Amino acid sequence: MSSTIDHVGIHAPKDQFESIIDWYKKALAPLNYREIMRFPGAVGLGSEHPDFWISETDEQCGGFHFAFIAHGCYSSWRKVQWRSWNSSRVSSTVLWGICVGSTGQQCGSGWSSIHR
Repeated sequence: MSSTIDHVGIHAPKDQFESIIDWYKKALAPLNYREIMRFPGAVGLGSEHPDFWISETDEQCGGFHFAFIAHGCYSSWRKVQWRSWNSSRVSSTVLWGICVGSTGQQCGSGWSSIHR
């Protein structure tokens, strides 16, 4: 079974959200990254699809999010899932999560997801 990382993301404090987005857009421009998707409180950057997400948070320590693609493993995860949803675009199972700040302290909610 092969797995790949689908996307990663960081959490940015609300008062720095737009400036952090601008900084990453400039820093990642040599990799052909640009803003591809925007929702209230979240921006997806990438070269072809949004694989780097910046989400705003009320917490000051930020955090992270990561998601893996693992084809063909959904049935074995059914026992441990705590929330799942289906849509015409993606079928995902959220398994577990934690938000960890740059100092390693727990600072709020976060999540990890596996997309099949």
